Amino acid sequence: EQLDAEDTETQEAVIGELVEVARNAAGIASEERLLGIDPLTLRVLATHGPAGVELLKLARLPSKFSHSQFYVYQRCHLQYAFEKLYRIPSVEQKGYFEFGTVVHGAFEDFVKSARAAKAAGEEMPDFEQLQRAFDEHFDPKAFPDETQAGSYRKRSRDALRSFYERELKSSADAVGLERYFVLELEAPDGEPIRVNGVIDRIDRHPDGSIEIIDYKTGRSKSQKQVDSDDQLSTYALAMARGAVTDEGTGEPLPAASKLTLYFTESAMAVSTTRTPEQLEEHAATLTSLAMSLLSGDFTATPGYKTCGWCDFARVCPSRYQTPEG
Repeated sequence: EQLDAEDTETQEAVIGELVEVARNAAGIASEERLLGIDPLTLRVLATHGPAGVELLKLARLPSKFSHSQFYVYQRCHLQYAFEKLYRIPSVEQKGYFEFGTVVHGAFEDFVKSARAAKAAGEEMPDFEQLQRAFDEHFDPKAFPDETQAGSYRKRSRDALRSFYERELKSSADAVGLERYFVLELEAPDGEPIRVNGVIDRIDRHPDGSIEIIDYKTGRSKSQKQVDSDDQLSTYALAMARGAVTDEGTGEPLPAASKLTLYFTESAMAVSTTRTPEQLEEHAATLTSLAMSLLSGDFTATPGYKTCGWCDFARVCPSRYQTPEG
């Protein structure tokens, strides 16, 4: 890829900042840590669980945990520390994140317009309105280069058309769009553990049942994967415990009886459910993860795939390396 001078300077500046943060974190500086704390190197942090307690004296954890935070922490504890505590910036610009944001924004805008039209006794907006919503959110400059921007725009065509046809056939009412929630879980001691999230869409069907719908761009998942999807479990748990409220009344929405991942590019909807027992088990898992975070366990879990997708491999002392080095 050809980068112009400005892009090159920006990347060099970010890399310089990253290296400086890494050096400070690694204890290369000769001065001792503030407040008399012994020097905490990345190598110690990566291999010794209790060492993270000292790190938490210098950098606070977020007040609320999200699914994405738990996901990163489960993949590699040290990667979580790099991203959330050291706040090392990511150099790479990821087009698929931007594409997902654009698609979500277009869907939300269109469904809001369709809901308003239905309330006014009018016909559902046409496909062109959905296309305009996408165009308003789509910024080619937000992608790494023009080639990627063009590719993602091309990929959007079938996704938008399929979504529109799905909306034409739907008899459900969208009672929640981008619904933010904060779920409180009881901790073994101290303050409750707070888990937050945003549910893409909540539908109420004619029979009164509630369905959670989460939009996904990219590769679709199997039924088995959806049946064990942690994000859907968290959303279902939040609704079951009354943490998600109705946009109009402010009252808690009923528990969801159907959980769906809608894969936008394949136009495939895969649905599942969660039993009360499964939700309680998931609550225990979230609590355990949060307690591990709060204990300061940031030991690394290197591996070929884990390190291959990690933005911080270049500064990680425990990164996976091939036999050739």
